[in-house]
Amino acid sequence: MTGAARTDRFNRPANVGLAAIILSFLLLSIYAVSRAGEHPAGTMHKYYAISFVGILLCSLAWRLRGETKMRLVMIVVSIVCGLYLIELIMPLLPAPSTDIAEIAREQGIAFDTRTKAEVVLDLRAQGKEAYPCMQPQFLINTDGMDSAAAKLYPLGTVSRKTTVLCNESGTHVVIESDERGFNNPKGVWSEPEIDVALIGDSYAQGYCVASGDDIAGQLRRSGRSVVNLGSGGNGPLLDLALVEEYAKPLKPDVVLWQYFEGNDIRDLGRERKSSLLMRYLGKGFSQDLINRQDEIDAALEEHIDRQLRAGGDVKGREASLLRRLRRRLTSFVKLYHLRIRLGLGETNRFDSLDPLFAVILERARDAVASWGGQLYFLYVPEISRYDDDGDPSTLYNRGEVLAAVARLEIPVIDFHEVLVAHDDPRSLLPLRAHGHYTAEGYRLLARTIGAHLTARAQMQRAQRSNGETG
Repeated sequence: MTGAARTDRFNRPANVGLAAIILSFLLLSIYAVSRAGEHPAGTMHKYYAISFVGILLCSLAWRLRGETKMRLVMIVVSIVCGLYLIELIMPLLPAPSTDIAEIAREQGIAFDTRTKAEVVLDLRAQGKEAYPCMQPQFLINTDGMDSAAAKLYPLGTVSRKTTVLCNESGTHVVIESDERGFNNPKGVWSEPEIDVALIGDSYAQGYCVASGDDIAGQLRRSGRSVVNLGSGGNGPLLDLALVEEYAKPLKPDVVLWQYFEGNDIRDLGRERKSSLLMRYLGKGFSQDLINRQDEIDAALEEHIDRQLRAGGDVKGREASLLRRLRRRLTSFVKLYHLRIRLGLGETNRFDSLDPLFAVILERARDAVASWGGQLYFLYVPEISRYDDDGDPSTLYNRGEVLAAVARLEIPVIDFHEVLVAHDDPRSLLPLRAHGHYTAEGYRLLARTIGAHLTARAQMQRAQRSNGETG
C-alpha cells in the first residue's frame, strides 16, 4: 500500500476523532455557560479558555496528513484514558478522608448513615408528622412554587412539624419548627418586643446542634428576646427577602446579618436566577408571607411529599443507593478526586466581589433603619482559612467584603478576630473535621455577639445620659 493510500485510510477515522474532541470542548464551554450564574464573575473563565484553545488546535490539526492526525487523536485519547484511570485509583490511595461518616468510624464513633429522607420516613412510621427541613435555595431554579392562590416563594420550612435538620456528629438533629417554619421555641412570635432578629444561612439556623444550642438559643440565655430567621443555603438575596417579609413586621431593635465567607457570594450568583427574589431590590415589594402560613404549609407539604415519592424514598433505601451511585458517577466524569489532589477544586478567592452584594446590603440597612433598628454585619469565617498559609486578607475576598461593609457604615461583628486568636479552631467543629460549629462553637459566637450588643447598649445609655445632663 502506498504512502498516499495509507494516509487516506487514516484520514476519515482521524477526522471523526478530531470532531469528537471538538464536540467535547464545545460541551465543556456549554457547561461553563450554564453554570456561570452560580459562580462569581470570572471563575468560569478557565473553562472558556480551555475550550477555545482546544477547538483552535483541533481546527488547525484538521489540515494535517491523515496519519499525523491519527497519531494526535491517539495521544489525546491515551491522555484522557490515563486521567480517568488515575481518577479510578485515586480514592484507593491513602489520603485524609472527607466523608464525615468515614471520619467518625476512624474515631470509633457510631454514625447514623441514613439519609434525611429515610429518617423522615422512619419517623412517619412511628406516627409523627415529620418533614425534612426545606431550604429556600432549592426553589431558585423554579422561581418559587405555585400555590392555590398565586406564585409563592417560601422562606422557611413547614411550620409546627417534626423537622429533620442534619447530621454531622453521628446523630440526626431533629427539631420542632415554630409557627412560621423557623428554628424557634413556640410562642416567640407572640412576644411584645423582639430585641434581635438573626438572619442568615445554616450557621444562623443552627446546623447541626439541638434546639437551644444554636446562636439564637444561646443569646436567649442572656435574657434577650431573639427570633431566628436563618435557613440553610441562604445567600444575600434570600436574606434581604427575610428582612422585608419577617423582620420588618417585628421591628426588632437589632438585625444580625450573618455572613458566611465560604459560600455567600457564590449563593448570590445562583439567587440572581430568580426574578421573584430580584424584585426585593425594589422598595415596597412583599409577598406578605407572614400572613400566608396556611398557604405556605399546604404548598410545601405537597411539594416535599411529591419529591419524596419521585425520589423513590417511599420504597425504601434502594433509591438512596441509586442516588449515591449517580453522585459517584458524576464526580468520576468530572475527575473530582484528581482535581482536588491537584488543587483545582473550588477556589477560596473570587475574581471580584459582585457589585450587587453592596446594593443588597444598602437596601437592607435602609430597611432596618426605617423602623429605627440597627443592622449588624456578622462575619463568620471558614475554618479552613486557619489551615492556609496564604494572605488572610485575600482568602474569600475578606478585605473586599469588609471594605464594602465599611463604606455603607454598617457595624461589624467579626468572629474571625476571635477564632484567629483561638488555640484550636478545629476543636469547635464536630469530629474536628468539617461542617458547622458544635454547641461550644455557637456558644463562643453568641458570647461575641452579646459583648458587642452590650457595649452598644451601654454607649446608648451614656449618650442619653449626656443629653439629659447637657
